[in-house]
Amino acid sequence: MTLHNKVLAGGRQSLYIDYCEGGKHRREFLSLYLEPENTVRIKRANASILRKAKAILRERQSAMLSAQLSQIEEQERRSTLLSSWLDTYYTYLERRGVDDLHSITSIKLRLQEYAPDATLEQVDKPFLLGFIDYLRGEYRMRNGEPLSQKSIFNLVGMLSSSLNYAVSIGRIAINPYNLFESEERVKRGNEHKREYLTIEELKRMIDTLCRSAVVRQVFLFTCFTGLRLSDVRGLRWCDLSQQDGAYTLGVKMYKTEKMVYIPLSK
Repeated sequence: MTLHNKVLAGGRQSLYIDYCEGGKHRREFLSLYLEPENTVRIKRANASILRKAKAILRERQSAMLSAQLSQIEEQERRSTLLSSWLDTYYTYLERRGVDDLHSITSIKLRLQEYAPDATLEQVDKPFLLGFIDYLRGEYRMRNGEPLSQKSIFNLVGMLSSSLNYAVSIGRIAINPYNLFESEERVKRGNEHKREYLTIEELKRMIDTLCRSAVVRQVFLFTCFTGLRLSDVRGLRWCDLSQQDGAYTLGVKMYKTEKMVYIPLSK
């Protein structure tokens, strides 16, 4: 995009902007004219007109650049694979200090199996309904068993959270899961009856050899503290405090976000 002049009869010059749009060569005449510089007054007037023409040129260049950038951003938005978007969401949560990101990895793998070429723009209500039907019916774990209702609830919840984040930063207009009726939403499912190890079972576990000493230690630690694996993964040395020779573990629970304080025995 450049500024040019066309010489008219009598020596006048008509100013115009020369540019390309959509592969076609175009001209925009500005209705600004330079007169033959016969006097100082005309020379000054021409300088003022030329400054005005250059200001218009800068405005047109800025508008064209903004339009090109918007077009590039729109193309990138429409071509973003859903799996790539989940990688972006993974990084976002990781930077916020979230430690247990297994659900994102799991939902990404399931989506790659269901619709590997799906883009973020293509995720609408029918897509989500079809994916949920896939999780409930066709999909099988490595052992051949179907997913539990609670697992499906957690996976769909994580996917919905990633879509909410996409809405918050302007990547999509709306989270289609929010359009679901109450009966269409995935329910958590009934909680299983909790079972506990007896003291004798724990003693046998302590005496039992394990291929991984770390796995054995972590399991026993969770038994004695009542912490979930997600909470153990997030432990730091700064969570441990000592007072009067007694150690206490202060943990913010990953699931409930509540602080608990667990005294540790020697």
